[in-house]
Amino acid sequence: MQESRSYSEEVLELFSNLDHAGDLTIDSNQIFVAEVHESEEGARLVLFVCVNKGTIAQMRFRAWGCPHFLAGAEVVCREMEGVRVDAPYDAGVQYLMKRLDVPVQKTGKMLLIEDAAQQIIAAIQ
Repeated sequence: MQESRSYSEEVLELFSNLDHAGDLTIDSNQIFVAEVHESEEGARLVLFVCVNKGTIAQMRFRAWGCPHFLAGAEVVCREMEGVRVDAPYDAGVQYLMKRLDVPVQKTGKMLLIEDAAQQIIAAIQ
């Protein structure tokens, strides 16, 4: 279990409780999807968003990657769900890196999350 010491307590908590992993459970005619990936065998993230009456009613993700990557996706979903589509949200790489205490060598993975969040924001506005 020595490897888990390289993860912050928040990352371990988020990784253990990926409440937003999986598929949308509500139906809507306003569903948006964003998909980003590092390479054919690298990190991959798909965000699913259901919008209802101008609000992000539900957000889910599917991700393949390290615990930092999955925790970052969970943070974005937790923070964006329930927010009005016209409200500003900054899921920037610096925010995620600092909040989750991500090592600099994983910056590229956090950039993927930022890209996916920006795609969703652009699509729903």
